Amino acid sequence: MEEKEKRILKYLEEAEELKNLEDIVIEFNLSESEAKKSLNKLKADDKILIEGNEKYKYYIAKNVGITADNFENGKTYILKNLVPTRLELDTTRDEMESLKKELKNIYANFIAVISVFIAIFSIISTSSNVLFQSAKEGWKVESVASFALVLLATIVAVLVMLWGVKRFLK
Repeated sequence: MEEKEKRILKYLEEAEELKNLEDIVIEFNLSESEAKKSLNKLKADDKILIEGNEKYKYYIAKNVGITADNFENGKTYILKNLVPTRLELDTTRDEMESLKKELKNIYANFIAVISVFIAIFSIISTSSNVLFQSAKEGWKVESVASFALVLLATIVAVLVMLWGVKRFLK
């Protein structure tokens, strides 16, 4: 067994909690491929257990603290029984991160929708004021018609924006 594997095995033997690949990479300043190679060698030499699933794997030193008299209390036994709980914790942590991102997106979309409604309200109130002012001052029909055309084009543009936001939210 190489020195690197001996150090990793000692680290796992002294561990008070489950260790994953990231823990080992950080602790020994190794690349993931180097750490996996060493861990697979330790597994092949029957020095460690690899527990968990494809996404989350935990490495446990075999037979740490076990004697015939206290087998049920051995560190390996205890750590191995912690695997389902740790799997659930790591899975839940990933789901929480995903939910946080989704919530931020929902918040941004909500702000976009509110902005569109504010724009619509501004257009309607401004247009109403201009139309009333034009009637009061006796604008020419061509001026009122061109203003109404611009107003209609703006409303269509806002409706297209609303449609785009709705499609984006789906």
